[in-house]
Amino acid sequence: MNYPDKSYLDADIIMYRAAFWADENGIEDLEDKLARDISCWTPQDTFSTLCFSCSRSNNFRRKVYPEYKLHREGTYQPDSLNITKDILMTNYYSIEKENVEADDLLGIAASSGAAVAVTIDKDLRGTNGWHWNPDKEFVPVYISENVADWVFCTQWLTGDSTDNLKGIPRIGPKKANKILEGVLPEYLEEAVCASYEKKGLSEEYCLQQARCVRILRHDEYFNEEVKLFTPRFLS
Repeated sequence: MNYPDKSYLDADIIMYRAAFWADENGIEDLEDKLARDISCWTPQDTFSTLCFSCSRSNNFRRKVYPEYKLHREGTYQPDSLNITKDILMTNYYSIEKENVEADDLLGIAASSGAAVAVTIDKDLRGTNGWHWNPDKEFVPVYISENVADWVFCTQWLTGDSTDNLKGIPRIGPKKANKILEGVLPEYLEEAVCASYEKKGLSEEYCLQQARCVRILRHDEYFNEEVKLFTPRFLS
């Protein structure tokens, strides 16, 4: 199986890494560093597109769950961040949408088969399609829909502390895997919802966690409008 001839790169990570580097080393060689970084992040024989996130206040997840990434407000930003982004957006083909994150742009492209999703963020494995972690893998790998659904449901159970998503308290990856072990793919979502209910957590909270932790897939974004995730058995 051959991977697509296009790749979507998580420009947020490239940008922040380079900006912190520039704060330490100066901006004189920043353009050259960015060129090297992008080259190292571009799978062989692909045309790359840089994907940037919208502002946190415009993120659709903030409307779903107001506490989403709220703990990051006021955190330190590298001084070279703006100039780094300017260089990237001026010199490379890039996209940024009003209400979604770079992760979503990668997930939409990967799940549609249009591009390889390139990032070091393991959360992207919650979408099917071609993926590449340039820090750990030599070549892109294909993630099936069943595997992606398992990853998504695991994260739905555990939450994501980096994004201020609590999931089910005291449920970590090991307990999540035990809950999902042996469950047929078509019943994974139902098993997760049952676990939330068992812990006395509301359906509203359960759906908020799902809709925030889920990386958008190609059939969940139309004309720049997000189709919020709803479990199959509740549709």
